[in-house]
Amino acid sequence: SKPHAAFAIAAVTVALWIEFPDFGKLLLAHFYRKCPYLIPAYWEREENESEEEYYKKLGFSYSGGTMEEANMFLKRQGGIVKLYSSIIITEIKKSMQSHNHPMGLGECWRLLVAFVKLEPKPEISATVLYDILDITGDAMVRAYGIQFHKLLHVICKSYLPKIVEVTPDGMSGGPLTRLRNFLESIAKGKILQPPKGLLPPNFW
Repeated sequence: SKPHAAFAIAAVTVALWIEFPDFGKLLLAHFYRKCPYLIPAYWEREENESEEEYYKKLGFSYSGGTMEEANMFLKRQGGIVKLYSSIIITEIKKSMQSHNHPMGLGECWRLLVAFVKLEPKPEISATVLYDILDITGDAMVRAYGIQFHKLLHVICKSYLPKIVEVTPDGMSGGPLTRLRNFLESIAKGKILQPPKGLLPPNFW
């Protein structure tokens, strides 16, 4: 929820990842366990799997046997996605620029293409997609240009209607509205800006 904090963490993470590749592998595993939508995957419930086990696998937290509220789940998952996206677009610090970025914008392209191939789920799909695009959109436009705009067009015309279709009437606000407004504003010519809090590679 604090963009400056996310990008500061991302900058340190990228530096550590370059220096200690095993750290990066462990971090990725942690991201995927806490937020499987970054794989991306929507897990099905397995036979003999308890309700708590299943929802934990989906990324829900439990406290004293009680599952967190849906809005807290979405907020927390959104925070994880924002941090992941911040790592993707964080530039390598100057003293390490001879190294390749451990994730980079290619990971964002892979994630987006794979994500929109899956059948969406109410609220979480819109949350994840909006947070990825909100953080990485400007960098993706600069890197991929017209190809990224084509991908956004596909998301707007083909994937967004699928999200609308699976979203119950009582859930039509919040994540879905943010995603729809974001995509429609771009379709009308809005120029994407770098996210607030993004740090320059020479900040340290």
